[in-house]
Amino acid sequence: MNPLAIYTTALFALTISLIVAGVFSLRLSSENLARFEPIPRNRIAGGILTFIALLWCVPHTRPIIWTSWLPFLYPLVILCTVLAITYLDNLFSRALGGFMILAAYYFLHASFTFHSTGVILFSLLCWGLGIVGIFFSGKPFLMRDLIRRCAASPGWRIGTAIYCFVFALSALIAGFTHLT
Repeated sequence: MNPLAIYTTALFALTISLIVAGVFSLRLSSENLARFEPIPRNRIAGGILTFIALLWCVPHTRPIIWTSWLPFLYPLVILCTVLAITYLDNLFSRALGGFMILAAYYFLHASFTFHSTGVILFSLLCWGLGIVGIFFSGKPFLMRDLIRRCAASPGWRIGTAIYCFVFALSALIAGFTHLT
């Protein structure tokens, strides 16, 4: 599969993910807050996402690590995933934050590489994704606080949904322009 096809497929996956996140934020309310508030602490989903994010880091690590360590990268992914599941609190929030940082970098870099349509708006939205990812990774309780704010305030709920939907529309437009 060529890099442009991977990027286009990833844009459509991003679109779907952002629509799901936007609908999720619109569904938050004080009545269902107890159901959604434990999401940042979910160890199973956090472990899966941690494993995926660490696997994504392996190709970025290869050029900067000693050659004697290269055979240990994949076993280290497994070891670090097990250690994260065992010892980290708010694992899903941390893993999602790391994944968001990696995704923001990938989409920002690829949007300029493949000359995506609306690259200025798309790059600003990618920066927003990366910044939120940094916050979720560094202070994982902020994901819980965002869920609480969206549940309590219509402004936060609608603002979060609008960001997700505008980003999804931007990714969808960029994806469709690369199909032709």
